[in-house]
Amino acid sequence: MSSPAPAPEPLYRTPTAAEQKAAATHLQRAEKEAAQSRRIPEGVAGTEVESAGVVGFGTMGRGIALSFASAGIPVAVFEESDEAWVRGEATVAGSLSRAVGRGKIDEAEAERRLRRIRRAGGFEDFGVADFIVEAVFEDLGAKQEVFARLDEVAEPGAVLATNTSSLDVNAIAAATRRPEAVVGTHFFSPAHVMRLLEVVVGEATSGETLATAISLGLRLGKAPVPVGVCDGFVGNRMLFAYRRQADQLLLEGALPEQIDGALRRFGFRMGPFAVADLAGLDIGRAGRQRRCGPGGRPPAGKRRRNRSSRTGSANGDGSARKRAPASTGTSPATGLPCRTRRWPKSRAGNRRRRESSVGRWTTEKFSNAVSSHS
Repeated sequence: MSSPAPAPEPLYRTPTAAEQKAAATHLQRAEKEAAQSRRIPEGVAGTEVESAGVVGFGTMGRGIALSFASAGIPVAVFEESDEAWVRGEATVAGSLSRAVGRGKIDEAEAERRLRRIRRAGGFEDFGVADFIVEAVFEDLGAKQEVFARLDEVAEPGAVLATNTSSLDVNAIAAATRRPEAVVGTHFFSPAHVMRLLEVVVGEATSGETLATAISLGLRLGKAPVPVGVCDGFVGNRMLFAYRRQADQLLLEGALPEQIDGALRRFGFRMGPFAVADLAGLDIGRAGRQRRCGPGGRPPAGKRRRNRSSRTGSANGDGSARKRAPASTGTSPATGLPCRTRRWPKSRAGNRRRRESSVGRWTTEKFSNAVSSHS
């Protein structure tokens, strides 16, 4: 008779000191190996970046600009909207203020970083930049227009980088007369905090351009990983499958807060809906519409979000609205004390309709599944 299969390890087993040391060693080695690429010929080194440019001062643009400033690199930022510029300045100042409050930097360093970020009067101000990152809305036409304008003003040898999270870098590079100088630098939100940096290698990207992007990523304190051109690259291709399952739970009756909470208790820093709110729901909507094509239709729950005007926490209207304060009540099902909330009528009605569907995974079942792993 065959021996019984070993019992699975508990989800919340605390690793030993030896296991933690081995994991840290593996992570260091993996990061070092991931930053290497066969596309860089032997002996080719990247150019040191002394000045940078960023197009756009939205959520990603200001995070990227702050990353440059924190590494000691002066950066010129082009933003057409005065309102967006003022909002971005306030956000950057707030981030630096919080860093001072946490003791990560002192006030003098915060002031120096803030002074390294200046507003560009026009694209002509990028003529002296060594490395220019485009961080405009995730639309291929808009990005191609930006790159065509950058091609006219950037100095020879400057790297033109796109922060696209899923679009075709080759198509963007085709808008220029120097596709060998174009590379993708996909920062993850918030760009000044998250370490992962996907360096997207186009068909024409030169070894020197790639080497410059990787060395710059290391200088910014990132973990650069060269990836190829495909829809979503690597990080977002994994995220697509992850989000499909989260959206299915949403359609089956669970609320965004419950799904996010379950994953936080499992060990994630943020849940999928909080991540989407931070990145911008409009970004996800544009990607879904592009992948579905002219005649395609996203799933029902995503169609409802597509029609909604809520675009994410940047505008104060993400997936999870702020609730009324919790109060102590009695469960009508068990008669036991419980914490209750006053939900908005529209959400409560949708919740009741979802939970009445036969065969659905109701909120109660979801809560039981969560508690069984707690």
